[in-house]
Amino acid sequence: MSLRPSLHEIAREKNWMEFALKLETAMENCTSYGYASPEAVRAAVGRLRRQLPSSLVTALKAVRFLQTRHPEVLATRDARIGCAQVRQLALSTRCRRKPPP
Repeated sequence: MSLRPSLHEIAREKNWMEFALKLETAMENCTSYGYASPEAVRAAVGRLRRQLPSSLVTALKAVRFLQTRHPEVLATRDARIGCAQVRQLALSTRCRRKPPP
């Protein structure tokens, strides 16, 4: 068993949280996968999943939000929590950050 998942294994991941975490790690270590940039890794995984690379950004942003704001939720890796729900929470939280003067 390899220490890091292959891009095929990452692309096959069903749980969106696990997928985004693995993709983020692969993007951070792009040279170990033979790519010059994180965007190239994202594009390769997008091709494997038959998705546009830009569509993978939503899951990445949602996981980053959970990492910084709600690590306890991310720790559960509960697939019942939808990626779109987390993004909506992140957007609503950002809008409520500053109280009106």
